[in-house]
Amino acid sequence: DDVIMRNALADAIATEGAGSVAVEGLDDALKALEESGYPLIFAPQQSPGLSGSEICARLHSAAGGKNSWIVALPRMEMVSLRGLIANGFDGLLRAPFDPADIALLVAGAARNQRAAEQLTVAQSRAESLRGLATSLAGSATLDEQAALILKAATGVLLNSAAAIWLSNRDGETLTCAGTLGLSDEYAQRGTALFPYLTPDRWLEIARQPLFVNAMTDAPRLFTEIARGEGFAASLTVVLMTPARVLGALTIYTREQTSPAGYDIELLETIAASASMAVDRFQVQQQHETLRSLIERLPDGVFLHDDNGNFLMANPALEELSGHGRDDLETLSIFDLLEEGRTGEVGQTLTRQFQSVDTHSSWRLNGPVLVNLLRPDQRVIQAELFLRPVQPHPQSDDILIQGVLRDVTERERTRREFEALRIAAAVMATERDLDHIMSAIINTLREQAGYEHAAIWTLTHDNTALTLAAGDVGELAAIQVGDGPIGRAAATGEPVFLRGAQGPLTVVGQPVRSQICVPIVTEGRASGVIDVTAGARRPLDEGDLAFLISLATHLASSVERSHLHHELQRQASIDSVTNLENRATFLKRLDNEMMNAGGDPVSLLIIGVDRFKGINDTYGHLIADEMLRQVGDTLNARVRSPQAIARYTSDQFAVLLPRTGRRSAPAVAENLRIGIATQLFMAAEQVEQMTVSVGAASYPNDAGDIDQLLLAASHAMYLAKQAGRNQVYQSNEAFAELASSHGRITDLLRQAPKETLALLVRAMDQRTLERAGHSQRVADYALALARELRLPEDELSALRIAAVIHDIGMFSLPDSLLRKPSGLSDSERELLYGIPINAHRLLSQVPLPDSVLPAVVHQHEHWDGSGFPSGLQGVAIPTGARIIAVADAIDAMTSERAHRESLSMDEALQALAGQAGSRFDPDVVRAAQSLLGELNDVSQDLAGSDLEATIIEVLAVIPQTERVMA
Repeated sequence: DDVIMRNALADAIATEGAGSVAVEGLDDALKALEESGYPLIFAPQQSPGLSGSEICARLHSAAGGKNSWIVALPRMEMVSLRGLIANGFDGLLRAPFDPADIALLVAGAARNQRAAEQLTVAQSRAESLRGLATSLAGSATLDEQAALILKAATGVLLNSAAAIWLSNRDGETLTCAGTLGLSDEYAQRGTALFPYLTPDRWLEIARQPLFVNAMTDAPRLFTEIARGEGFAASLTVVLMTPARVLGALTIYTREQTSPAGYDIELLETIAASASMAVDRFQVQQQHETLRSLIERLPDGVFLHDDNGNFLMANPALEELSGHGRDDLETLSIFDLLEEGRTGEVGQTLTRQFQSVDTHSSWRLNGPVLVNLLRPDQRVIQAELFLRPVQPHPQSDDILIQGVLRDVTERERTRREFEALRIAAAVMATERDLDHIMSAIINTLREQAGYEHAAIWTLTHDNTALTLAAGDVGELAAIQVGDGPIGRAAATGEPVFLRGAQGPLTVVGQPVRSQICVPIVTEGRASGVIDVTAGARRPLDEGDLAFLISLATHLASSVERSHLHHELQRQASIDSVTNLENRATFLKRLDNEMMNAGGDPVSLLIIGVDRFKGINDTYGHLIADEMLRQVGDTLNARVRSPQAIARYTSDQFAVLLPRTGRRSAPAVAENLRIGIATQLFMAAEQVEQMTVSVGAASYPNDAGDIDQLLLAASHAMYLAKQAGRNQVYQSNEAFAELASSHGRITDLLRQAPKETLALLVRAMDQRTLERAGHSQRVADYALALARELRLPEDELSALRIAAVIHDIGMFSLPDSLLRKPSGLSDSERELLYGIPINAHRLLSQVPLPDSVLPAVVHQHEHWDGSGFPSGLQGVAIPTGARIIAVADAIDAMTSERAHRESLSMDEALQALAGQAGSRFDPDVVRAAQSLLGELNDVSQDLAGSDLEATIIEVLAVIPQTERVMA
């Protein structure tokens, strides 16, 4: 009702650009407040039927709580301010009303309202960026992401347009990936702009965004393109990762002045998000870019005297420090700081007070990064700016003006961004999931600043979580559903607990807050990131957003790791039988033999009998299914550490570690019986299958992996040749088959090439000392023949004869082959039968004419004392004389159980002593002249392939109808 107050209030409202409403009675006031909140309310002390406290309570409730000031207008002159405050009023305005007091109240309310609106804008921007990051993470294509980035960028500056340029594979040209608010011709125009942007220029823009308008000295194309699109200026922000430049984000505006610093920072944040999103698509990784926006609060401003006392502090400093104005009057800047940077602040203050001789020294000092320790033990990071001020020109007094800017969110955002960058780099380069998780835990502690962090992963049965990285004391496992970590794993949703929700402990220490974020892969949680904090740095929603982003990154690595392991598994198994494939099995076998020490290692080669007939009868699909059934049956009878694999199209291999020659046949027989006694389904027919098994043992039957594989394969083939559905042990199998000449003769007539190859392989594997003997004799013989200038057309037949020269020894027992000397008469009779055996076998094979005489007469002596015919001198076939010398050279230069090997020179000297009696002198002289070449032949054959030599040498034998394996 007071005219002075009304006029003063109107003037103050007009000055602040605000508005007001006057109402009659409390009910009308409450109705107006419900329709629109007011920051400043003038109310009567009393209303009919209501006390002052009831009035305040109702007004505060309708006005939205503590955000509004309610000032009492008492009708009585003698009113206690303390009593009004106790009733809930925020102040007192007595009549007659002072216009200055009213102006101060209106100005304070307007200032708070603007601060709240600025905070709302900042929170809105932060929410927009979080929404942008979330949208980027959920976008499926680069076009979608470009559209999101462009929309976000143009939302920063009023009436702006934007374009995204991405670097091409050549690293020198750019392509426009998307525009918003620009013409269709823009992309063609803009292409001409970027040759000016050299790599060095990109690095400059990375440090400071490039702002270009009509008034700058920038290249003409910059301004022409902007004008052509109807804009006055452009701002270019580089898109890059730590490894390379990705492109640029260019924003066009109608204002020629540079955008505000906070807008540029926001655009740089958007550009950083764009960089991560683009990089993820280019390298096929799902990198999400979530960055927290720096929350901008009003800066704290204060005046400090040279005695270390606050003279003035604004409300923002009170909010920032946690101290009220009365408290601040008793404190200094040093009382607000946590230990660590107080010395630097003190030195800065001292320099300020001592360097005031000239106004030029009155410069701003800072920022100094400090930690404010609030009364609630919460630490606030802030930037401190200081500069000297002179209150009055005529006064010698110097004060310090200080500004404290809360950079807690900015520093946290920087740390989180750095943590994401480091984590993304580790996840992009490292494949081992354990290493990735350990690196992430270190990053969470060192970069993000969390006191305690851990990563838990689900067990294979998905019932519990075990610690993958981090320190949680003695806690080893958590059941899914138990506690916050278990709940996050069970629901797939984050769990955020604060101290008020119950006592929290970790590693035996109480904590204030805890966030558990699930790592979701393939629609379910595969692990949990667990972070806890104490009172100094309580967790908030920003931490939650950061950890969700990190969990999304980590989920991509988990999926990639699982995919890698699955690909490795698929690469190591056979697609038909789901057993190990040949390559994987051979690595396992080689490793087992290398680490066997003194233990034996046995190998089984299992061939499916008549598998070709199954293929021909039922087709490949049914045959593969039957092969899978055979593999399942065999695998069910193989016990760890034994291992089974598919070796060839119709063969399986079984590794028997620490199993010798005596035990291996029993295992093989068990497998053979398992197949023979089971029925197999082929389409709708029931078939009975059998297998032939060859067994060989290291080191008895072979000295290395190649010899072991050959020995077992030979034994398996002999088992097939002997009638199938049998188990043959290497060497013993050979001896058993050797007693049946009629069977071998039949095989030679039906399949000469295959049977000869089988016999040569078997002879070379009879004993360790004979390994590679046939091949070496063949190469020595060829070298001697060329030195003797034999016609080229005779060399092929000579090589065949040399390779198969021991064919007649097929029926000799192993004991005779290993016996060093002192043969009995009966044993000598067996030796004399070698040529007869060779003639009987080779007469069934269509060989070149000179091969059979060379093999049969290789034991004739130059002086006629040899056998079987007692031939003398040149009457002995040339091939036989050459083979005799080649055989003697290899026998003397090979190590035997009863003696050490001779050198090539020593062997040739021994030959010279028998030239003219046992050996052809010309052949011996040829050998002596080839000393160096024969040495080379011996060394070259050290790692040679006997199988390849057999195939090559026997290729000239005509092919006949094969016997089905």
